Amino acid sequence: MDSSGEVKKKYMKQVHAQYFDILKFFMLYDWKRVPNPAVVLDIDETTICNIPGVRYKGQSLQGRAIPGALAVVDYLNKRGVAVFFITARPRESKEHTTRQLFAEGFRFKGVFHQNRQKQPDYATYKRQARELIATHHTIVACIGDQVADVNSHCEAAFLIVNPFYRV
Repeated sequence: MDSSGEVKKKYMKQVHAQYFDILKFFMLYDWKRVPNPAVVLDIDETTICNIPGVRYKGQSLQGRAIPGALAVVDYLNKRGVAVFFITARPRESKEHTTRQLFAEGFRFKGVFHQNRQKQPDYATYKRQARELIATHHTIVACIGDQVADVNSHCEAAFLIVNPFYRV
């Protein structure tokens, strides 16, 4: 196998293990102690894989749910935790993004899309979206593959490995 294939295989193992640990964290979390709990996730390379050639159990994951992500979101939904997605995808992709998430089995309270004319700075946009969610919810955790996805307004931060790019 070429080095690119090896990187992608190792990446999938690491991400799967990370989601297993995240699920354990949520299973041990004392949900009764926080009002209106919420969890915020990024989409690309956090819940949906968009890297060509990444495979899991022989199947291509391009445009598909990342293994473990759906199990975590399902668990949160069963606990009555509000699930939000904050993505840097442009607002013009909102309909496609919503359909894609639903097709992969994700259920959620809301999806925030970046308005690139008004919010050109990725990190500021992500922080402002979390601030808005935090006005009505206690954000228990943020899950993302970039530091800007997880660096504020959450009790726990889970940075998903991404050896392919940094924003």
